[in-house]
Amino acid sequence: MHFAVGAESPNVSEPVQPDERLRQVIRLSHIGVFDHDHGTDVVYWSAELRQIHGIGMDEPVTFTRPPSDNQNTWPLIHPDDRARVATALERAHAGEDGLFDLEYRIVRRDGTERWVATRSQTFFTGTGAQRRALRTIGATQDITDRKRLDAEQLQTERQANRTQRLESIGTLAGGIAHDLNNALTPILMMIDFLKDQYPAESEALETVERSAKHAAEMVRHLLSFAKGNEGRRIPHQPRRLVKEMEKIAKGTFPKDIRIQLRCPKELPNILADATQLHQVLLNLCVNARDAMPGGGVLTLEATAADPQDCPESITAGQKVRRRYIVLRVSDTGCGIPHEMLDRIFDPFFTTKEPEKGTGLGLFTAAGIVKGHGGFIRVHSSPAEGSTFSVFLPVEEGAESAEPELTAKSEFRGNGEYVLYVDDESEVRTAARTVLARLQFTPLIAKDAMSGLLQAMQHRSELRVVITDLHMPQMDGLAFIRALRRALPSVPVILASGRIEGAPLKELQRHGVTVLLDKPFTQSMLAEALRRAIVPSAPLPSDT
Repeated sequence: MHFAVGAESPNVSEPVQPDERLRQVIRLSHIGVFDHDHGTDVVYWSAELRQIHGIGMDEPVTFTRPPSDNQNTWPLIHPDDRARVATALERAHAGEDGLFDLEYRIVRRDGTERWVATRSQTFFTGTGAQRRALRTIGATQDITDRKRLDAEQLQTERQANRTQRLESIGTLAGGIAHDLNNALTPILMMIDFLKDQYPAESEALETVERSAKHAAEMVRHLLSFAKGNEGRRIPHQPRRLVKEMEKIAKGTFPKDIRIQLRCPKELPNILADATQLHQVLLNLCVNARDAMPGGGVLTLEATAADPQDCPESITAGQKVRRRYIVLRVSDTGCGIPHEMLDRIFDPFFTTKEPEKGTGLGLFTAAGIVKGHGGFIRVHSSPAEGSTFSVFLPVEEGAESAEPELTAKSEFRGNGEYVLYVDDESEVRTAARTVLARLQFTPLIAKDAMSGLLQAMQHRSELRVVITDLHMPQMDGLAFIRALRRALPSVPVILASGRIEGAPLKELQRHGVTVLLDKPFTQSMLAEALRRAIVPSAPLPSDT
């Protein structure tokens, strides 16, 4: 295994040659063999071994022993592996069996690197101080392709594990978010009640309310992550999307990253799934954060696209330019090398460490934007930062999405019976208190079966039914179906922390008139009751 290339071989007798049958086996196996006579320092390399190393048939190969202070006398062994090879050889010569078995890299004459596996055995004579090596015979095989396949398989397994881990995290996030929504709902429902009961503590209660609403926002975004690409597309204001992302960035990013928002007050609506666009913006913002480990400026912008940047399309036989809104995420970070710009949207391509990136973020973002009829453009230079521009088509003539139930509502009842069905005891307790305070007569049920019994007992005076969607034994949808057989016209409000996954068209067919996202405040509950009792806009259809 000790050799040099390009020196003259000593004029001694040739080592033993393998017979013809062995030659055929070696040739078919693409294995190179060698034979080193330690007494004469003659080294024999087979044609296959020379081919592996890129050495000509007429080029001599001789034995050399590398000095301990200079491993560069082994030009065919990769510099980073020479010390490892030397150590393995020393162990082989010191061991009783003289076995050498190692995988390492070589550098061929043409400069290409290859992986090889060498296994050899050295035979000795004498013992103790008289022990000396007689002969070393061995074989070397080029394992570059196998190494490459192993690496690709390992990468595939890692990617599959990451994907599975993300799916598991998504499922876990959905369950956690559902429980947090149920925990936050009683808090937010009772705030207004407590303000009236303890007006002197109004300021302290407002602090609690702000914190609970902030937690509710975080839960909403957690659910957005868990939900993935499902959801419905409705008209949205771009300004609202970037402002929500600004809140997330300010609340979670390091303080040495300054967040800037640039957005005019009036922009055309875009038809979008807000959850999916949140996913796109969040991915771009996280990448921007990672590009600024020492701090910097993150700029979020929503603006109307320059018509010259918008692609033309054919409408009624004429070329027209459709209007687009641009959502931009810019950073002052390290930038992206030019040679990588063409690959950043490829699946599993990432410049991050294995535990910090999956290589799916930009690939997924590009797919979401394309699904919305848009496209992404990137401008980046090393040390000058990056700008990702997300172009989304304007939804011409679209009205704004249905407003959230956040406005203050002074709506009060007149003793009307309202049935509230929920499997969480704290939610039921808060609902009873708040409904009574809003001057309704509350009927409380802990599950769907109890709710049906209550509805039948009070069928003549029941005015509104409020039900959770996710309940054990019989869920909200099954409860509504059963309710409709007995009370086909009573208004139904769906109150749930996971409305996004609800079959909206079927709920609409069964007379669900209002959606109430958990967690909600007393005012939001009052507004939902007003919409149910006073006919209002129908439930938006899913797409």
